[in-house]
Amino acid sequence: MNLSAHVTLAEFENSPTATTHGINNKMNESQIASAKLLCENVFEPLRIHLNTPIKISSGYRSPQLNKIIKGSLSSQHCKAEAMDIKVGAKGFNFIKDKSLTNLFGSLETMKTLLGFTLVSVLKIVNKY
Repeated sequence: MNLSAHVTLAEFENSPTATTHGINNKMNESQIASAKLLCENVFEPLRIHLNTPIKISSGYRSPQLNKIIKGSLSSQHCKAEAMDIKVGAKGFNFIKDKSLTNLFGSLETMKTLLGFTLVSVLKIVNKY
């Protein structure tokens, strides 16, 4: 199953740490929908702009996996709303300059740490 033109479900769920520890790192339907939103609206425009493959170093993290790697208790990875990618300065600046947004949410970017950039989508909840 593909989450977007260049990202598979298996790639987004892949975790050597989860495999080593026998952790089920599979997403539910709601998380898959969030991952699709992220991949289609953030990853794909970036992939097209860079015209080169982009490695996802971390996509979805089950709560159990997140605990083992000592991730944030409020990590968006656990909601399938974030991914760590290695894109370099050109990719990071594209994300920042374009302020990639869509009707369903807004993009937040965090500083590049150790060569990886975290990108995430925050859903806008209609309160009416």
